[in-house]
Amino acid sequence: MGVQGLITWVKKTRPELLTSLPERYASPTISGKRIALDATLITNKFHFADKSGGQSRRAALHGWYGLIKQMRAQGVLPVAVWDERGDREWKAPEARRRLQARALVYARRLHEDRRRARLDRLLVEFDLLAGLTAQEKAVVQRGWATGFAPSPSSHDPAAAIKPHLESSTISSQLPGASAPGPAVLSPHAMVTAFVSGRTAAQLARLHALREDYAAELNPEARETLLEAYDSETAAIQQIGGPCGDIGRLTGTLADADTDVIDARFESLAPATAYSETPRQQALTDQEGEVWANLFATEPALSPAALRTATKTTRRMLTQASTVAGTYARALNWPLADDHQACCDLLLLMGVPVLTANIPYEAEGLAAALANAGAVDYVGSEDSDVVVYGGPLLRNVATASEPLVLVSAGLDTALGLPRAAFIDFCILLGTDASPRIPGVGPARALPLIKKYGCIEGMLAAEPEIAERIDDLDAFLQLVENARVLFTTVPPLPDGIEFQQGAYDEAEVLEWLRENGVVEPDRPARTWSWSAPIEEMPEHKKHETWDESWAVPTESRREPVSWEEMDAALASHR
Repeated sequence: MGVQGLITWVKKTRPELLTSLPERYASPTISGKRIALDATLITNKFHFADKSGGQSRRAALHGWYGLIKQMRAQGVLPVAVWDERGDREWKAPEARRRLQARALVYARRLHEDRRRARLDRLLVEFDLLAGLTAQEKAVVQRGWATGFAPSPSSHDPAAAIKPHLESSTISSQLPGASAPGPAVLSPHAMVTAFVSGRTAAQLARLHALREDYAAELNPEARETLLEAYDSETAAIQQIGGPCGDIGRLTGTLADADTDVIDARFESLAPATAYSETPRQQALTDQEGEVWANLFATEPALSPAALRTATKTTRRMLTQASTVAGTYARALNWPLADDHQACCDLLLLMGVPVLTANIPYEAEGLAAALANAGAVDYVGSEDSDVVVYGGPLLRNVATASEPLVLVSAGLDTALGLPRAAFIDFCILLGTDASPRIPGVGPARALPLIKKYGCIEGMLAAEPEIAERIDDLDAFLQLVENARVLFTTVPPLPDGIEFQQGAYDEAEVLEWLRENGVVEPDRPARTWSWSAPIEEMPEHKKHETWDESWAVPTESRREPVSWEEMDAALASHR
């Protein structure tokens, strides 16, 4: 996530600190430079960009192949930096937020799954209703209007239905229950039709479907899916103490076993409450209209009424499938194997790969490399890079957008000492610390300039301090964030930035084996999702030595480890 709203605010108020590079890697500012790529974030971006359904790993591999090809075509030297998988204690607030978001998305997806199953069954019932005789339809309409729902265990269907058919009382107030019209047949004839025909089972099924719909309108459970999840976790821990994965799952969601989390969500979901999105509410309203109108016509269940109900239900089913697909994609986080496959591809293409060990993350290590002069830029969407003082290059994985360079030294440009700048960013909200309601960038900057630090601001502005539920807990999170941004990740020993030799034919074969090539696509302008045969050729080199890389003033070559250590020491 990075610092909430920081780049948007800079773009609006200090646009001179952002440089747009529409030529992307062909830009003189970028061509020939070395870029440390936030590989975890970029892999996730490629993964979620896939709209084909179930092909996210292929999309990520395809995206990485295209990105590396385009960079090398302009002499750019990529270095990939991955997060070590596992929990980071300082990131607990962000992990909790993600778990909460996942619980809500999962509940909404299950809501649509139940709706689709219900609408499928309703379409079957419409077909069966269309096949009933006029006499049977009249019985169904009368039974529906009086709220009669036959029980499969009834020993005397005739005795059970007769008082309901003769009654004018309506027992249901749900959509579709309307005052009964005059009986077309005598009660005796209708009882005979009920017992000898198909109407008993039809009524039972229709009532069951309407009850399912009604249950979705007003779920009686008083806890959310996440609250149920927490209660179950606490109960398990009371019985057996912290228990492996269950104790770990509140950590970084992307690092957890999402299948285990979702299995628990699914087991809890029928007993939990949720809120509908506007699109879901619209579908619920349409479904209610179907029930309200189905039995409101004369004659009973006319062919025209059934055709209208069928058409509306099919349209709702299509819309519900689209909505459910949106939630399914949001839940489809890349797993460890997906990241490993992308890492394997980059190694096969001769790209140096580094790992940011816990408690650090890729953007932190990449920024440390830039601050030490080992790389020129950090390719990421994570604005934490700016807090570390590194030069941030955005849109690296978005081929249709210009690259955007966020200048290093934003603290100086804003007139803040480094410690005050870090507190300014913490106030905006980070992965390690929450945002104070009502304190955005426009207000946070003058406050920090006036008071110098968060504690001073809270002491002098009690109205702001009152917005924080637990001040001590908040200040502890602030301190965690300060430690994060002031502790420079150590550079790994023996880093090799040499771009390795690779065999293009071998890479293409590997991609084909992993389902990347799509030769049936028509030729078009190259993009991340284009067939690999359409992608631009890089400069022809048997090995990726760096003799042809453009030297720059921002990096002295070669850089010794002693120089890097000295640079890091001065940055501290």
